Amino acid sequence: MDEKERLHDENIKKAAGGGAWNDNRYNAVYGIDESLCIACQMCITVCPLGCITYSPFAKIDDSVCIRCGSCSDICPSGAIGWWLEPQETEEEN
Repeated sequence: MDEKERLHDENIKKAAGGGAWNDNRYNAVYGIDESLCIACQMCITVCPLGCITYSPFAKIDDSVCIRCGSCSDICPSGAIGWWLEPQETEEEN
């Protein structure tokens, strides 16, 4: 298993742990983890809609992205994919 596959599997295991995908305390978000991005810009070259920009890390325009996975497939560092983020509670607002 190469490093990209290992990171992808690790992210899936983290996200799937305890049924978190079905937990209404979290939102599933497609995006880029800047801490993993190595700024190679390969994602920009494969995006069919041109919705990825770079400055200083890759950013996805959510209003255009169709989540086809082309960028995720080519990303050598495993920085792009589905992530779980905690939903804001009314107490946090």
